[in-house]
Amino acid sequence: MSETVADGIAGYVVGQRFAELPPAVIESAKAAILDTIAVALAASREPIGRKIIRYVQTATSGGPGLILGSTVQAPFEQAAMANGTLAHAMDFDDRGHASTHILGTAVALAGRAALSGEELIVAYVVGREVRMQLDELFDRGRFKGAGRGPGGHGWHATGTWGAFGSTATAAKLLQLDELETANAMGIAASLASGVIANFGTMTKSMHAGNAARNGVLSALLASDGWDAERDIFSAERGITQAMTGGQGEWDVNALVHRLHDEFHITDSSWALRIKPYPSCTGSHAYIEAARALLDRRSIDISEVEEIVIPTSPSLNRHYPENALQTKFSGGFCVVATLITGTVSMETCTEEFLHRADVQRLMRVVKYVKGGDEKLVVRMRSGELFEEPFPPVRDLDTAEERMAKFFSLTEPILGTASSQDLADGVAKLEAVGDVRQLIDLTRAST
Repeated sequence: MSETVADGIAGYVVGQRFAELPPAVIESAKAAILDTIAVALAASREPIGRKIIRYVQTATSGGPGLILGSTVQAPFEQAAMANGTLAHAMDFDDRGHASTHILGTAVALAGRAALSGEELIVAYVVGREVRMQLDELFDRGRFKGAGRGPGGHGWHATGTWGAFGSTATAAKLLQLDELETANAMGIAASLASGVIANFGTMTKSMHAGNAARNGVLSALLASDGWDAERDIFSAERGITQAMTGGQGEWDVNALVHRLHDEFHITDSSWALRIKPYPSCTGSHAYIEAARALLDRRSIDISEVEEIVIPTSPSLNRHYPENALQTKFSGGFCVVATLITGTVSMETCTEEFLHRADVQRLMRVVKYVKGGDEKLVVRMRSGELFEEPFPPVRDLDTAEERMAKFFSLTEPILGTASSQDLADGVAKLEAVGDVRQLIDLTRAST
């Protein structure tokens, strides 16, 4: 048969070499890996983290798969599921969420045999590139109206296209050949899942965990000769038709060209972007607007009569009832920022949510469907403050990123181990066995 899209992806995955990666790609990959380790480690002490680790521990009898921030080990699939869930549990991972399931996959498989830092970087890059190029092709702007893409039908790219990214990473680490890798892509197509309606629940983080699990499972089965439809992207009733409802024209062959023509992690407008706030990306414009307003004037929150903001398709928890839902509430993020100046780990808690001043302001939040992208604050005096939504910001400097890393890891690991971990990732390409770095994340357990 002629070469399929899955064959083209497989050729890219199998052929990628560390020596061919540009320095900027390597540095971006290391930055993403460091950030993901930090957010996963912090999440291991949160309710979601404790639950997923407890599930894996009770549901299995152990295994070689490694889990970030925990001495618990499990079969590779379950360890990958735990890692992916941990990395996405706080919605503090980098935008696009590709790192969650890709690094989750790699860490789990690091328990199989000695994995060098160079091998980890290559496996991370191929997984991220496959995942994010699928996003670019099918799901860019999935929250801008209903659309014909998978997001418009309710599919969450982290769970769906994430399965293919994780499969690419697992295939690279398991040293699958091109036929095996193509078959693994076909297997992943029947496992990919995740729906947007679950935003604001623990299950959203499972989209990343399940993507990691599905990637490992697909690659392991393919390594033993398990086959699948190799034309899965173009076939009648294949993944493209299933995810899009058969609507629109999708040039899936463009995916292979993009993989060979650019590195999404450095070359695209949606390259690596490290989050400054532990909440859904859709909420960040609300936070920035409130911060901009506070920069211009002092707001007496006791005199606020009404807060008017537009709705957003990615923020489905207008009036949150628990700490997790706060991350998907534009109103809460505005209220938290007006009170404290930002949204942080400390504001996304049950204690903060149920404070009297927070609840009073939440009661005066009004949502406007289809309204202008701006924040309006009306005072009891009748004074009206308006602030247009500015562009969201990212942590672009090494200093900002390291500050985030240490703020998340030092309370758990202490200063010395946190520094050792940061130093190890900074020199990742020189590390002979990444298990020594993963062991550092387990130091306090």
